[in-house]
Amino acid sequence: DGKPALVKMGTSNKDLKPETQTEIEMGFDLNLMENTHKIEFTYYNKNVTDLLLLAPIHPTDKMPGVHYSNQNVGEMTNKGIELSISGRILKSSDLELNYGFQFASNKNEVTKLNNPDEVIDNPGYQNVPTIKVGYEVGSFFAKKNGVKVFAGAPNPEYEWTFNLDGSWTEFSFGMMLNAKQ
Repeated sequence: DGKPALVKMGTSNKDLKPETQTEIEMGFDLNLMENTHKIEFTYYNKNVTDLLLLAPIHPTDKMPGVHYSNQNVGEMTNKGIELSISGRILKSSDLELNYGFQFASNKNEVTKLNNPDEVIDNPGYQNVPTIKVGYEVGSFFAKKNGVKVFAGAPNPEYEWTFNLDGSWTEFSFGMMLNAKQ
Protein backbone atom coordinates (compact mmCIF):
# COMPACT_ATOMS: atom_id res chain seq x y z
CA ASP A 1 0.00 0.00 0.00
CA GLY A 2 3.04 2.26 -0.27
CA LYS A 3 3.34 2.97 3.47
CA PRO A 4 6.74 2.56 5.15
CA ALA A 5 7.05 -0.37 7.51
CA LEU A 6 9.60 -1.91 9.83
CA VAL A 7 9.92 -5.69 9.63
CA LYS A 8 12.10 -7.86 11.89
CA MET A 9 14.03 -10.22 9.57
CA GLY A 10 16.08 -12.04 12.18
CA THR A 11 16.98 -12.33 15.79
CA SER A 12 20.26 -11.84 17.60
CA ASN A 13 22.30 -14.77 18.88
CA LYS A 14 24.16 -14.04 22.12
CA ASP A 15 26.05 -17.36 21.83
CA LEU A 16 27.48 -16.61 18.37
CA LYS A 17 31.28 -16.99 18.09
CA PRO A 18 33.66 -16.33 15.21
CA GLU A 19 34.25 -19.23 12.84
CA THR A 20 37.79 -20.61 13.31
CA GLN A 21 39.84 -21.99 10.42
CA THR A 22 43.19 -23.77 10.41
CA GLU A 23 44.80 -24.58 7.09
CA ILE A 24 47.77 -26.44 5.74
CA GLU A 25 48.75 -25.41 2.23
CA MET A 26 51.78 -26.58 0.31
CA GLY A 27 52.89 -26.57 -3.27
CA PHE A 28 55.55 -25.63 -5.74
CA ASP A 29 56.24 -23.47 -8.77
CA LEU A 30 58.58 -24.80 -11.41
CA ASN A 31 59.95 -22.81 -14.37
CA LEU A 32 61.43 -24.81 -17.24
CA MET A 33 63.23 -24.22 -20.52
CA GLU A 34 64.44 -20.68 -19.84
CA ASN A 35 61.13 -19.73 -18.18
CA THR A 36 59.05 -20.49 -21.27
CA HIS A 37 57.08 -23.24 -19.47
CA LYS A 38 55.68 -23.19 -15.95
CA ILE A 39 54.14 -25.78 -13.63
CA GLU A 40 52.37 -24.76 -10.42
CA PHE A 41 50.85 -27.19 -7.91
CA THR A 42 49.01 -26.55 -4.64
CA TYR A 43 47.48 -28.88 -2.05
CA TYR A 44 45.35 -27.49 0.77
CA ASN A 45 43.49 -28.90 3.76
CA LYS A 46 41.36 -26.54 5.83
CA ASN A 47 39.55 -27.46 9.05
CA VAL A 48 36.71 -25.22 10.20
CA THR A 49 35.36 -25.20 13.75
CA ASP A 50 32.39 -23.20 14.98
CA LEU A 51 31.06 -23.38 11.40
CA LEU A 52 28.79 -20.39 10.89
CA LEU A 53 25.58 -21.12 8.95
CA LEU A 54 21.92 -20.21 8.88
CA ALA A 55 20.05 -22.77 11.02
CA PRO A 56 16.57 -23.20 12.51
CA ILE A 57 15.87 -21.40 15.76
CA HIS A 58 14.82 -23.52 18.72
CA PRO A 59 11.01 -23.31 19.09
CA THR A 60 11.27 -21.51 22.45
CA ASP A 61 13.47 -18.80 20.88
CA LYS A 62 11.26 -18.13 17.86
CA MET A 63 9.76 -14.77 17.11
CA PRO A 64 6.69 -14.49 14.91
CA GLY A 65 7.81 -14.87 11.29
CA VAL A 66 11.46 -15.59 12.20
CA HIS A 67 12.51 -19.23 11.81
CA TYR A 68 16.30 -19.08 11.23
CA SER A 69 19.35 -17.29 12.56
CA ASN A 70 23.13 -17.43 12.07
CA GLN A 71 24.55 -20.05 14.41
CA ASN A 72 27.76 -21.95 15.11
CA VAL A 73 26.57 -25.36 13.93
CA GLY A 74 29.63 -27.66 13.91
CA GLU A 75 32.78 -28.52 11.99
CA MET A 76 33.81 -28.95 8.35
CA THR A 77 36.86 -29.89 6.29
CA ASN A 78 37.73 -28.42 2.92
CA LYS A 79 40.55 -29.97 0.91
CA GLY A 80 41.74 -30.01 -2.64
CA ILE A 81 44.40 -29.59 -5.27
CA GLU A 82 45.14 -27.04 -7.99
CA LEU A 83 47.45 -27.66 -10.95
CA SER A 84 48.45 -25.19 -13.63
CA ILE A 85 50.71 -25.86 -16.63
CA SER A 86 51.45 -23.08 -19.09
CA GLY A 87 54.00 -22.02 -21.61
CA ARG A 88 55.04 -20.72 -24.95
CA ILE A 89 54.93 -23.13 -27.88
CA LEU A 90 56.35 -20.81 -30.48
CA LYS A 91 57.69 -17.28 -30.76
CA SER A 92 59.08 -15.63 -33.87
CA SER A 93 59.01 -12.12 -35.26
CA ASP A 94 55.48 -12.59 -36.70
CA LEU A 95 54.01 -15.51 -34.74
CA GLU A 96 53.48 -16.31 -31.09
CA LEU A 97 51.58 -19.31 -29.67
CA ASN A 98 50.92 -19.99 -25.96
CA TYR A 99 49.05 -22.71 -24.07
CA GLY A 100 47.63 -23.19 -20.60
CA PHE A 101 46.01 -26.01 -18.67
CA GLN A 102 44.40 -25.70 -15.24
CA PHE A 103 42.91 -28.45 -13.09
CA ALA A 104 41.21 -28.08 -9.71
CA SER A 105 39.45 -30.47 -7.37
CA ASN A 106 37.86 -29.42 -4.09
CA LYS A 107 35.91 -31.47 -1.54
CA ASN A 108 34.24 -30.10 1.54
CA GLU A 109 32.55 -32.26 4.14
CA VAL A 110 30.59 -31.51 7.27
CA THR A 111 32.36 -33.63 9.92
CA LYS A 112 30.36 -32.73 13.03
CA LEU A 113 27.14 -30.94 13.91
CA ASN A 114 26.19 -29.67 17.33
CA ASN A 115 22.74 -31.12 16.69
CA PRO A 116 22.51 -34.68 18.15
CA ASP A 117 20.62 -35.87 15.04
CA GLU A 118 23.67 -34.86 12.93
CA VAL A 119 21.40 -33.06 10.49
CA ILE A 120 20.05 -29.52 10.15
CA ASP A 121 16.86 -29.94 8.22
CA ASN A 122 15.42 -27.40 5.82
CA PRO A 123 11.64 -27.70 5.72
CA GLY A 124 11.55 -25.67 2.51
CA TYR A 125 12.71 -22.16 3.39
CA GLN A 126 14.55 -20.37 0.60
CA ASN A 127 18.37 -20.23 0.79
CA VAL A 128 18.61 -22.61 3.77
CA PRO A 129 20.10 -25.96 2.68
CA THR A 130 19.83 -29.24 4.54
CA ILE A 131 23.17 -29.79 6.31
CA LYS A 132 24.16 -33.36 7.15
CA VAL A 133 27.32 -34.95 8.56
CA GLY A 134 29.31 -36.71 5.83
CA TYR A 135 28.05 -34.45 3.02
CA GLU A 136 29.09 -31.13 1.45
CA VAL A 137 27.55 -27.90 2.67
CA GLY A 138 24.70 -27.14 0.27
CA SER A 139 24.12 -30.77 -0.83
CA PHE A 140 20.77 -31.52 -2.40
CA PHE A 141 18.34 -33.92 -0.75
CA ALA A 142 14.99 -35.14 -2.09
CA LYS A 143 12.14 -36.98 -0.45
CA LYS A 144 11.74 -40.61 -1.46
CA ASN A 145 9.03 -42.61 0.27
CA GLY A 146 8.82 -39.87 2.90
CA VAL A 147 12.56 -39.97 3.70
CA LYS A 148 15.16 -37.39 2.62
CA VAL A 149 17.85 -39.02 0.47
CA PHE A 150 21.01 -37.56 -1.07
CA ALA A 151 20.25 -36.21 -4.56
CA GLY A 152 23.48 -34.48 -5.56
CA ALA A 153 26.44 -32.34 -4.63
CA PRO A 154 26.45 -28.56 -5.14
CA ASN A 155 30.04 -28.40 -6.37
CA PRO A 156 31.76 -30.18 -9.24
CA GLU A 157 34.12 -33.05 -8.41
CA TYR A 158 36.75 -31.40 -10.59
CA GLU A 159 37.14 -28.65 -13.15
CA TRP A 160 39.66 -28.25 -15.93
CA THR A 161 40.40 -25.59 -18.50
CA PHE A 162 42.59 -25.63 -21.60
CA ASN A 163 43.41 -22.43 -23.41
CA LEU A 164 45.40 -21.59 -26.49
CA ASP A 165 46.19 -18.07 -27.59
CA GLY A 166 48.53 -16.32 -29.91
CA SER A 167 49.16 -13.66 -32.45
CA TRP A 168 50.20 -13.47 -36.07
CA THR A 169 51.38 -10.14 -37.42
CA GLU A 170 48.61 -7.79 -36.21
CA PHE A 171 45.96 -10.43 -35.56
CA SER A 172 45.41 -12.09 -32.20
CA PHE A 173 43.33 -15.16 -31.42
CA GLY A 174 42.40 -17.33 -28.51
CA MET A 175 40.30 -20.31 -27.55
CA MET A 176 39.31 -21.91 -24.28
CA LEU A 177 37.76 -25.26 -23.39
CA ASN A 178 36.30 -25.74 -19.92
CA ALA A 179 34.76 -28.81 -18.32
CA LYS A 180 33.25 -29.62 -14.93
CA GLN A 181 32.26 -33.00 -13.53
